[in-house]
Amino acid sequence: MKQRNAHLVGSIPFKDERTAMTKAIKYLSNGLRSLPDGEIGKKSRRHKLGERLGWIQWVVEGLGETPAFSLVKKPAFERRLGLWADYRSGLRYRLNVPISELHRYLDFGYPEYFKKNYKIFQSLKKKHRLKNLRFQFGIPGALDLSLFSLGFINGFRARKAFEDRLAYEVNAMHEIAGDDVLFQIEVPVELGLSLKLPAVLRPLAVRQAVKSIISLVKKIDRDAAMGVHLCLGDLNNKPFSRIRSAAPLVAFSNELVKQWPRGRALEFIHYPLAMADIPPSTAPRFYKPMGKLDLPKKTRFIAGFVHEELGDKEHAEILSVLESFLGRKADVSSSCGLGRRTPETAELILKKTAKLISSMEKGKK
Repeated sequence: MKQRNAHLVGSIPFKDERTAMTKAIKYLSNGLRSLPDGEIGKKSRRHKLGERLGWIQWVVEGLGETPAFSLVKKPAFERRLGLWADYRSGLRYRLNVPISELHRYLDFGYPEYFKKNYKIFQSLKKKHRLKNLRFQFGIPGALDLSLFSLGFINGFRARKAFEDRLAYEVNAMHEIAGDDVLFQIEVPVELGLSLKLPAVLRPLAVRQAVKSIISLVKKIDRDAAMGVHLCLGDLNNKPFSRIRSAAPLVAFSNELVKQWPRGRALEFIHYPLAMADIPPSTAPRFYKPMGKLDLPKKTRFIAGFVHEELGDKEHAEILSVLESFLGRKADVSSSCGLGRRTPETAELILKKTAKLISSMEKGKK
């Protein structure tokens, strides 16, 4: 890697998608390899700042508009963004149709947002002469959608139907943009389930979780550019899962690389090294397991640790430590999307990311 780059995970809580992308370019400019649209979406009385800032919640809630789903558990909401109040406050559906018929009713709506915001991206790319910049579009793992919609048992049973629909929508978007789009698979449920099990069961859980991710990947056009965001969750800026060191992330990503289809590029792996409102550790022992990371040379490693509560010196020290264990340069990012932060905090993180890249490239500590 000749140049250290920045990465934006997805949501950026500004006025609209054009504003989000423009501000990202303003602060990070040529430091970006790909640019998400900000994941803001439609605004409503409940979602005053945009429905997509809640990651998949808008998709899950939209399923209730079809006759295939009946609501059996109403969600509770927080006020600022209109998101589910916490991880136990989401809705739950009952299926009204056999799983074999479910595919007839699924429509997640990703291509509609893609078409609209890809046009904005193209105009900004041309305006700022960023010829190597790609449009980044995040998609969840199939289990993330099915489990949050149907619960544990039925969610596992219906996973394949959700997976087929996800693959269909990704392929439709890839057909439009080709190599100009980079898809980011986001897997808080797959990672989180393995983290919450006893240590003795974790290796098996990791293998099965990764297997479900790879099952989706294999259904997507092999020419589609893809990376993976390991996610600890960020609902209302609170983590779904917690880690005491980078070891479980290394174990998960090593299994992902092991199962990744041969001949297919893995563009990047993103590690969440902060946990939502919990700043990243400054202890070297936290990052020591990265010495065991098995990553193809052409796969970018993205360290997600830029946090509003840390200063520039602490960020630089963390990056130096983790790179000493990695034995390679790391791109830098926040641990998750910025959508649950305030616009002011999001802008602060953009500035901190830009300053970190600049100072490290100049050799300043």
